[in-house]
Amino acid sequence: MHLIAGVYILSVVLTPFTGWYFTILQGGNYARGNIFILTIIVPIVMAFLCAGHVLCNKIPRTDQMVLLTYLLPPMIGAVVQSRIPGAGVLAVGTFLSVVWLYTNYYVRKEAEIANLSHDLTRSKLKSLQLQINPHFLYNTLHSIAGLCDIDSQMAQEMIYRVSDYMRDNFTDIEKPSLVTLKEELMQLDHYLAIETMRFPNISIVKEIEASDFLIPASALQPLVENAIKHGIGKRRKSMGTIIISSGQTDDMWVICVSDDGVGFAKEDIPGAKDGHFGLDNVRKRLKMLCNGELKISSTPGEGTTVQILIPKKLKKGWDTALIRAMHKR
Repeated sequence: MHLIAGVYILSVVLTPFTGWYFTILQGGNYARGNIFILTIIVPIVMAFLCAGHVLCNKIPRTDQMVLLTYLLPPMIGAVVQSRIPGAGVLAVGTFLSVVWLYTNYYVRKEAEIANLSHDLTRSKLKSLQLQINPHFLYNTLHSIAGLCDIDSQMAQEMIYRVSDYMRDNFTDIEKPSLVTLKEELMQLDHYLAIETMRFPNISIVKEIEASDFLIPASALQPLVENAIKHGIGKRRKSMGTIIISSGQTDDMWVICVSDDGVGFAKEDIPGAKDGHFGLDNVRKRLKMLCNGELKISSTPGEGTTVQILIPKKLKKGWDTALIRAMHKR
């Protein structure tokens, strides 16, 4: 098709010098050339080649019919132009057909790119979410192994709780990426039930004022896990407290996870480069899913507070289509 179109365009460009398709007589009159008929035959051949390409494509039949109707203008133009000398209907019909075909192609490609982008984003989110859980499970299995010889009944109870945790986390691959805080807290309870058995010296306090807004699934577990492992777990005192609270401002939903552990200096804020993948994953998912942010503040010797801030209204230009898709169950 490109070869035919290239030869045809070249012959049209040379026509003023060769008179193949037309000549301009004295007085400005127009006269058809000896091979004028090719100006009609070539577009018709191109139209049939396009039709063959459309019919051989594996696309729905209705889409094929729509694309084939785009070939009607040049064919009608060819018939009109063969009957009326000097008429430029074929050129107009061909132009319209090309514009419609291009528009259709462009819209289809945009839809394909949007779908691929959405699938890629979902894949990234699932990958990030799956990185959060294994570390905790490895530690829990080691704890169960240690309890088997010391307290078999407690080991059995912990196995039941791990089973509840895994059922809610891994049985549904299509689990929504966004859940309400209320649902997230219910899921967190399974995790806390296991951790309070492993670390009976830790006290959990909940101060929930708002819970009907959406957050990324499994967003709180890494925060609590860090508070236990890197906060309370590193201090010498036997007891420690973790406070999980929620509230709101005029334009933000706010969740806080605070501990009275060892804390750290401002320049030592943990991140992926330090092996704290959980916090980094939560930060990325907050940004990708709801344009939220994660803030960490800490005082050495006093403890750490991690805040999740989620806008009540999406900012202008945010990908609302993606958000709606992520809300679906």
